[in-house]
Amino acid sequence: MKKIRDWHMTSDEKKLAALRILYRGGYTELFTQQAASMLQRGFAIDDLLGCCIDSEMERWVRCIENHTPIIALGSDKR
Repeated sequence: MKKIRDWHMTSDEKKLAALRILYRGGYTELFTQQAASMLQRGFAIDDLLGCCIDSEMERWVRCIENHTPIIALGSDKR
């Protein structure tokens, strides 16, 4: 029987993973709050950009960086 490798995420990796989950769920308001909180707590904008899974998530992070509201693609809000 093979031993299953123990794999643990650091707290920073967990926060970045949570940010991805908020993005994938389309939770723009929670994403904005979490990303802003992470930046205040010492994460660099490059850390957030490095965890982006696609160009749309990168756009969301850029909106946080520029202090502009996120308008999700396909949204009726403008």
